[in-house]
Order: sequence, then C-alpha cells, then structure tokens
Amino acid sequence: MNKIKVWENLKEEINRGQKGYNVGLTMGFERLSTHICNIQQGRYDTIGGATGTGKTAFVDSAYVFHPYDYIRTIGSFYKLEIIYYSLEIEPTVKLAKFVARKVWGPWDTY
Repeated sequence: MNKIKVWENLKEEINRGQKGYNVGLTMGFERLSTHICNIQQGRYDTIGGATGTGKTAFVDSAYVFHPYDYIRTIGSFYKLEIIYYSLEIEPTVKLAKFVARKVWGPWDTY
C-alpha cells in the first residue's frame, strides 16, 4: 500500500511557490486578477451570463490569446496547452476568428 508523502508534497508546493509557480499565468486583465488568481493548474473557472454579453470573447482573450502572447513575448517557465471546445461555434468559424484577431489586432505589449 502506498503511503501519501504529505510532508514531501508540502515542501514541494512551498518550493513551487517560492519560484513563482503559484502566481498563475496572466490573463491580461489586471483589475480582474485581484479577484481571480489568474490561470492556475488544477483550477476550473465557470463563466456565465446572458446571451450576447461577451462570455466567449472574454474566455478567448483571458484564457487563449493573452496567455499565449505573454509566453511567446516574455518567455516563461510555464508550459501552455490549450484544449478548446465550444458547443456553440463550429471549429472552422472559431479558427477564422482566431486568425482575424491575430491579423487585425489588438496588439498587446507586456
């Protein structure tokens, strides 16, 4: 039977925090980051709102574009894997929107 190494796991988490791994990957919304702890491994966020209020645009910006641009521009110890699944927009349309955003901006600087 495997024993859980609680103290070793705690020490590892403390070391990760000292290296800055517990800060999370920036979402690009500084004021919002005071309420939501950026993007962190093992955490799920639920976004809700009425039709047409910009939920998809927010998720695209906060969880796809800003983190990708941040890692590409600044470089980071984070590895980013994006698994994007939409129940409302087909993949071809979503890819066209991604390409259009990269071509026409906005261009963020970090």
